[in-house]
Amino acid sequence: MVIYLFRACLKGTIFEFSLKRNRFGGVLIGREIFLLVLLGAFLYEIFGPYAFNTFYITERSIEETTPIVMIAASLLFLAIGFFSKTIFKKYLLFGKSIREETLVESRNFIWLLHSSAILTLFLVAVVHGFGAKHAFIANLSSGLDLLQIRLENKYEISAPSFAIGYMRFSYTLLAILLGLIGEKIGRSRWCLYMFLIVYSATLQGDKAPLVAMLILYFLGRLTNSKMNPRKVLLAAPFLVLGPLLLIYFVTKIQFPTLDEVEIVLYLVERLGVGQIQGAYEQFSLRLHDFSYIINEIPFSGMIFNRESFSKDLMMLTGGYGMYLQDIGVMNSFFIGEALAIGGEGLIYISPFLVAFNYCLIAYIAIFFFARIFRVGISNSKKCTSLLIPTLAVFTGDFGGLLVFKKLIAIVGFLMVVFFVYRMALQFFGGRSVRDGVARG
Repeated sequence: MVIYLFRACLKGTIFEFSLKRNRFGGVLIGREIFLLVLLGAFLYEIFGPYAFNTFYITERSIEETTPIVMIAASLLFLAIGFFSKTIFKKYLLFGKSIREETLVESRNFIWLLHSSAILTLFLVAVVHGFGAKHAFIANLSSGLDLLQIRLENKYEISAPSFAIGYMRFSYTLLAILLGLIGEKIGRSRWCLYMFLIVYSATLQGDKAPLVAMLILYFLGRLTNSKMNPRKVLLAAPFLVLGPLLLIYFVTKIQFPTLDEVEIVLYLVERLGVGQIQGAYEQFSLRLHDFSYIINEIPFSGMIFNRESFSKDLMMLTGGYGMYLQDIGVMNSFFIGEALAIGGEGLIYISPFLVAFNYCLIAYIAIFFFARIFRVGISNSKKCTSLLIPTLAVFTGDFGGLLVFKKLIAIVGFLMVVFFVYRMALQFFGGRSVRDGVARG
């Protein structure tokens, strides 16, 4: 049922997955829901709670939670499809015919790529300037514990949180654009930009960003390619095997004492149930505090200092008895935080709230790219179809998708990119490109 809703509801939207039409936004949404959410639910159903490193999950709680997870995923697809095809159909639906970009729009798209690289480099310098260490380089060069460096970079440096967040946004946009139009910038710049992506994505020491950026790059290449769908299917195993091998080697760096079997078991647990475990733990614990909603309100961090739901959940599970600064957070499907904030009623309303925010963010992003950056409507939809499913996720609690917090963050980021974009055009761009931006 969920698979059918995924295909039927997202068909024709920018979130569709279609090899025939070279549309891969659905790959990212499908990966998150089917691989990170529903796979974990099935593993819990098959093997029970005791096959994994759980804390409060019981067989009875699994029986109660799994149907709720399935219903929430189904409602989410229904809601995204509904909003994409009604309120936001102007930008979120693909037209029957695709208009070719003008020369000016194509040049602007390339300058958007250059601007993303400039901004990424600047933000990396800012983060280093506030004391952050490159986690993997520090680990390999001095033998420092990778997890400890990650926690230091997160909790002990004085870099503004928006700089770190925007650095992630920036190298994500750079990876997508490099995939879409990287063949147009020359080999030397391509190598420089790819190095910048790898360096910035691994700076904080997390495994997932680098793998995600390589996937985004290849999806960008496929989106703009004329490759036969059969060849894409033939290449798919290699595209999957490459990131898995990369995850294996990065995990080996992080945990050098683990042997091959232990690493595989660790990855199965992390990738299989790691992103959904928080929801199952929450449905057993039943944390309830309406004040968690404070973290969803834009700019609330400037006034309040409320710990997040995911941090409190971690303190009661894997981080019990540890210092706050020594632990991370426990990932959770957004229904976990919905239960904590509003009880069972919000569980079934939350997919519609999340979907509305999600579609609104995509709509405004396309508007920015098409009307402000002037890169053409087709380029805007291709870029947004990969960008938004990466920046706005469903397994980081609400993650800013409840009351427009993520929307404001992404709009702010796009405004910063546009400032760099105009400066780049002003000092390095050709006259025809600047005129094209000015005239529209």
